[in-house]
Amino acid sequence: MKLSNLENLVQTKKAEGKRVALYDGTEIHLKGTIAVVDYESGFRYIIDETIGDYLNWTSEEIASWNLDHGIDKKTMDRIVDQSMSF
Repeated sequence: MKLSNLENLVQTKKAEGKRVALYDGTEIHLKGTIAVVDYESGFRYIIDETIGDYLNWTSEEIASWNLDHGIDKKTMDRIVDQSMSF
């Protein structure tokens, strides 16, 4: 998924009663920052179109984005755990 489409995903999932959280996928041997969705299995890689590669935000950037979208670390961990365990 392109970074420019991230807010569209957030709005679409919000309309379904779900939240989108970002997570540092490198912590679980994935490439870059990933998006996970409440009550859905799996994840979405995010591509930064400006560099043409996987998005690689710092943990501070990820935490800030999540907080801006009403998701604290505990909630993000829960969403990630759910998404990876279906």
